[in-house]
Amino acid sequence: MQKRIQFIQLGDWLLDCEQQRIQKDNNWQDVPLLTFKLLMALVEEPNRVISTDQLMKTVWGEKQVVSDENLQQRVRMLRKLLKNDTTQFEYIGTVRGKGYRLLVLPNLVNSKVNTNSFLSFKVHFKLIIFFFVIFIALSFGYSTQIAPSNNNPKITLNRIAVMPFIQKGVLRDFEGLDDEITLKIIENLKYLSGIEVTPFNEVKEYQNIYYDTVKLGNKLKIAFIITGEIAYKNELFYISYSLIDTLNNTTIFDKTLEVPFSEIFDLPQLIIEELVERFNNKHYPKTIVKKEKDQAYRLYLKGQQHYLKYNKIDNQFAEDLYRKSLAISPAFPLALCGLSNALSQKVHQYDGDLSMAEEALRLANSAIALQSDLAQAYKAKGFALDINEQDSKAIKAYQKALNLEPNNIGALLNKAVLHWEIGNYISAYILVKKVIRLDPLDFFGYLLKAQILAGANDFNRAKPIFDKLINHNPQSMIIAQGRAQFYFDQGQYRLAIDATKKLLNMMPTYTSAQLLLADSLLFSGSWLEANNHYMALSKLESSWEANYAKLRLKLIKSNRAGEAFDALSLYKKEQQKDEQTTNINTLLLACYLPEKHYLIANKLNYLIDQDRVNIKWLENDPHLKLLRKHKQFKKLKEKIIKNKLAIRKKLLNNDGLH
Repeated sequence: MQKRIQFIQLGDWLLDCEQQRIQKDNNWQDVPLLTFKLLMALVEEPNRVISTDQLMKTVWGEKQVVSDENLQQRVRMLRKLLKNDTTQFEYIGTVRGKGYRLLVLPNLVNSKVNTNSFLSFKVHFKLIIFFFVIFIALSFGYSTQIAPSNNNPKITLNRIAVMPFIQKGVLRDFEGLDDEITLKIIENLKYLSGIEVTPFNEVKEYQNIYYDTVKLGNKLKIAFIITGEIAYKNELFYISYSLIDTLNNTTIFDKTLEVPFSEIFDLPQLIIEELVERFNNKHYPKTIVKKEKDQAYRLYLKGQQHYLKYNKIDNQFAEDLYRKSLAISPAFPLALCGLSNALSQKVHQYDGDLSMAEEALRLANSAIALQSDLAQAYKAKGFALDINEQDSKAIKAYQKALNLEPNNIGALLNKAVLHWEIGNYISAYILVKKVIRLDPLDFFGYLLKAQILAGANDFNRAKPIFDKLINHNPQSMIIAQGRAQFYFDQGQYRLAIDATKKLLNMMPTYTSAQLLLADSLLFSGSWLEANNHYMALSKLESSWEANYAKLRLKLIKSNRAGEAFDALSLYKKEQQKDEQTTNINTLLLACYLPEKHYLIANKLNYLIDQDRVNIKWLENDPHLKLLRKHKQFKKLKEKIIKNKLAIRKKLLNNDGLH
């Protein structure tokens, strides 16, 4: 007779040592093998500090090399598992610099002791026979359901493919994360006994496309596939993955994990541990050595985390992290793309200069030279060309990215923005609808849709979209900026002022918001307050915002104090520039050249053709008085109304509403 402890009481929890599960309120919960090993290591020595080294050896074994982070994650998982205890005990204590200890004394449950070793042997023997029969039956089934030819090896249970993980939502901007995770899972699977893994290059083509599981199994000659999705929100990655039987088209198990940002690279190991728990494959890991590429990728990923916040400070953090990544691995294409995007964003949204725009383009071209089939590199090139004001070349670069990766949401969005900016509303609208169809949770797609509708003066359809976006994303500066512009375009300047002030409370150095606030104040009649904001903008480093602000300051002085200025000389200088506001500035200056009144109609007509003006601006800008007196103003105004109406009808037709 040999006694074995099977059940232990720990607080409100009952631990089943044989089945590796825990129970409370008659509900059993399975516990992952390594997590249960950790729990038992602590239970066996309650109230004693156990060192991290001892715990790692007990849980993972002497031969396997693991990091402190692996143990910390297991402790977190165990704490989360036990936290529902109604007694509100703190089960596991941390002793800084030493290790962990169990804070609740366990109690043996003697009535649950198994004393009949012979009975146990008989039961186990029957189970062995049962599983042996099942194994033979399954082996026969797997060898006969897919009949191989004489030239092909028999398909067995050990053939597996890891399909490319799918990124969801804003995670699409963590470029390369899906491939990196997939590759690391494949690499880790190689250390399981009896498993043959399909190479990544054979499954890459199935990324983001529908496939029939049974047909895929036949084609790749595999018995199982692992599929997965990754989403990102509030500093956490949400990973769901499945193991699927391709012969019977059935899901063997599903699993969902929440992984902190800093631990995303532990995901492959967690998946391997799950497989080891559920199947008989043994794990023979090799010593893990952090390679330079891994370090560079981690820095790149942290850079993307900051870049996605879309503000000046985080954009600078992102730039610094990308540069550190490239210092470790100078020929790392994704880091080159990331740095290119950060510099382009700096020029586009913040205070970047021409040299940064040129560097952004050079970096994107370097990434393409290193990896010519990388969609992200062409997307980065498109952005760089965009801020270098080479619109047609930028559209071609985005299209190249889409040729390589048809569902690249970033390239679709950027291409849509360019089409919209040059007045090609329908092309932009079709692209943005595809973005929404591909990822209904992506707010960028809805934001651009609302902006396109507002640009066509379809304010009634745009407003509910803006309202919904702001309600769901109250801290998003891009959405707040879009809604403030929405108010401005309708001539609702007080609402625009309130919206931009809230935006500037979130990010005081947001240049675009400062400019919109200054214009809204000017148009609402608060010229003195507007003057102060233009003054601050004029002190920025050389940029189109600074030049525009300086011109507005001169015009305010001319209007309010009758201060004369050489409008003709300024007009000629503006004509020589190649900036975003050149044509707007020249229109403003033309209104101060009464002897050259023909210039006003010419400039306005050009801006109308470029879709760069709206009715409310022309009607309310205090510096366009001469324009409103021009004999062709009424005719040109009607042209704007007609153009907007035509666009609106096309958008309605595209939605099947007209």
